[in-house]
Amino acid sequence: GGGGGGATAGGAPPDAAQQLTTAGVNPLLAAALGAPNSQEESFVAAAALLAAHLLDLPPGSAGRRMLAQTVRDIPSLVPSLLDLLTKALPLPAGAVTAAQRRSGGARASPARAASPAPQ
Repeated sequence: GGGGGGATAGGAPPDAAQQLTTAGVNPLLAAALGAPNSQEESFVAAAALLAAHLLDLPPGSAGRRMLAQTVRDIPSLVPSLLDLLTKALPLPAGAVTAAQRRSGGARASPARAASPAPQ
């Protein structure tokens, strides 16, 4: 049995892996998703498997609703995945990551956003 308890810093759920397991996710997959910073490749693969599983569930089913709500209830899950994916993408110089937006560390160029597309 585990002896840890209490909420983690920032008010995050104490155990994301346990939340996912309760929602029906395989415990090994849930463990990989519960620790996004430990093994980045495993986390991305686990997130892809979770997405495939979620999409495989019948639309409107109780299981799909429960799993989707659980993913929403884990505040670090989606931003962690997006931050890892943006590191792997060939983004143009000056592109702003989700982490930078959250911290206010960078701003998008208004001139680039306002320029019309070439025709």
